[in-house]
Amino acid sequence: MARSRAAGLSEALGLLEKAHGRVALVLDGSPMDFVMGILLSRGAPQDRAAEAVRRLTTEFVDWNEVRISYRREVSEVLEATGYDDGPARAELLLGFLGRLYKDKNGVDLAFLTAMEPEAVYSYFRGFPRIGDAVAAALVARLTEDGRVLDAPELLRVAQRLGVGGGAKSSPAKVRKALEDGLKGTERIRAHYYLTLHSEGLCRARQPVCAECPVRPGCAHGRTVKVPEKPPREAPAKSKGKKPPKGPGPTGEEKPAKAAKPAKSAKPAKSAKPAKAAEPAKAAGSADKPGTPGSPRRADRRPARSATSPAKKRRK
Repeated sequence: MARSRAAGLSEALGLLEKAHGRVALVLDGSPMDFVMGILLSRGAPQDRAAEAVRRLTTEFVDWNEVRISYRREVSEVLEATGYDDGPARAELLLGFLGRLYKDKNGVDLAFLTAMEPEAVYSYFRGFPRIGDAVAAALVARLTEDGRVLDAPELLRVAQRLGVGGGAKSSPAKVRKALEDGLKGTERIRAHYYLTLHSEGLCRARQPVCAECPVRPGCAHGRTVKVPEKPPREAPAKSKGKKPPKGPGPTGEEKPAKAAKPAKSAKPAKSAKPAKAAEPAKAAGSADKPGTPGSPRRADRRPARSATSPAKKRRK
């Protein structure tokens, strides 16, 4: 039973290693060589990272000399090893060494041997751009008694994989199963990949099981119903003119519809003619008698007949 669980965990680690890339484990050097090997293996082949660590420890006296060197000098060594992003890698290494020197007044990791594994893990998690996976792998490198780090992130992923009985098992039972089933280098790899996977897809809330590369070998992933991909939407119709239709079923082309005559524009309304100005009345209106220019009063009287007797003149 224990052998089958170990085989299942080894298969899951193999899938994680294939998905995230193989990490360089420099075990024959110092703990600092080990950390630098992991940092240089991100997105790079394992052999290249190991060769870069060897060159840095050969061309420089120690890691403290690397710390006080120019970024250009460190970058040249990395570029000679085959790294295209030498300046960025050099900045990462120098940032880690500078932070460590600021905290401990040195770059020797010998002080870690006197610390508990959980304290070492908590200390290195605070380093920028280092990550939990590097800290967990370093703890596994320092602890030679086969202990497994008591970290919720690591144990959560192992529990979902089915280690120690799966979802119904306690963290202590999962940890005991890991210590019994992992030996040597595989224990360090498990610390690194399980913690690294917890930082991405296998997070605590809403894990992305649909995109997980370990799902075929994961006890929890097999129980998750992956939603089907929605059908592709039809391409949006262009607002331009529709292409002419092809020939009909009889092979004859349909006559094109006559274009509708354009509506004639309505004639503009003619402006109303302006009112003619009234002629100015002559001086002395005819309506008022006695004014100059008005007809005499006698002219308005009827003419006398010839037969009427003339009035006698007054004497």
